[in-house]
Amino acid sequence: MLSALNCAAIDRSVNGFLMRPSRSGLKWVKLVFQTLVWATFFVAMAGMSWAALVENLSIPTYVPQQDKLSHLAGFFVLGALLAMGLGHRFYWWALSFCFALSIGVELAQHFLTITREFSLEDAAASALGGFIGLSLFCLPLWIAALIAEKRSRPASRARSHSLTIEALLPVQAGRFRRRLMSPPR
Repeated sequence: MLSALNCAAIDRSVNGFLMRPSRSGLKWVKLVFQTLVWATFFVAMAGMSWAALVENLSIPTYVPQQDKLSHLAGFFVLGALLAMGLGHRFYWWALSFCFALSIGVELAQHFLTITREFSLEDAAASALGGFIGLSLFCLPLWIAALIAEKRSRPASRARSHSLTIEALLPVQAGRFRRRLMSPPR
């Protein structure tokens, strides 16, 4: 006769191989998403570098300070892509990368082109765009990680940090607790 354990093992096996529950489908989705995010990041960085270093790029101006808005929007996209690619754990590294890139683009404009010049306002707008994009996309990831950590924490460990009756009254705490926690008669 087959025992319950053998039946369960037979049910999970296919052609003699034990089928383990896996998340390989989710791993592939995550891998494809990460690849698309990084590819988009590098294409966006290449496009922004080209736009920053081309000599005579004529962009029609519709609003005053459109140059600053384009810097802010471009680096917002880069910050958002960095947040999606790296996650919330590398926030400070990604933020420092955005700041260094914003200064680097302006220095490259100053030293590598004749018609373009260094502008501290452009660098500040770029850094602000990177900060906003990175922060807006890292904040939900950080909150989700905190919620997941709290859910995975055992209840006894979660309660050990709170102030309890046992901590206040170590002697005969059980009797006091039963009296305080019991429903009124």
